[in-house]
Amino acid sequence: MALVTGASRGLGRAIALKLAAEGACVALNYRSGELEARKVADEIAAGGGKSFLLRGDVSIKEEARGIVAFTESAAIELARYNVTVNAIAPGFTETDMLAKVAPEVRQQILAKIPMGRFGQPEEIAKAVSFLCTDGDYVTGQQINVNGGVYM
Repeated sequence: MALVTGASRGLGRAIALKLAAEGACVALNYRSGELEARKVADEIAAGGGKSFLLRGDVSIKEEARGIVAFTESAAIELARYNVTVNAIAPGFTETDMLAKVAPEVRQQILAKIPMGRFGQPEEIAKAVSFLCTDGDYVTGQQINVNGGVYM
């Protein structure tokens, strides 16, 4: 079972599709995009997977270091139950949010990314999939998937 927030579009959609392809039953969380979330559910079903919709606003309005501290604390507390807790910190990724950025600003951002390109939602989904399927001994970590921006 996997709960994917923002599953109706962008990174959440890519993560939901990847986890479903790996065999997880996916709870597709969305805030307002029910039609888009249903399309993701249909796509998962067409591939033989299972999912269900879960409407609600689960956005976290804290600073990034608060998320990291929460991840570390939860990892310590839940390790004895064999539950791993990690945070994915994606860099600039080709989503509808980035598409709204002015071209000249996009070029300025690209100039600061050592790999010279924006990430793809599927690349972030692969990192999540790794943690869910093969990351049994990885806990309390922040995984940066950002093309080297913060090295």
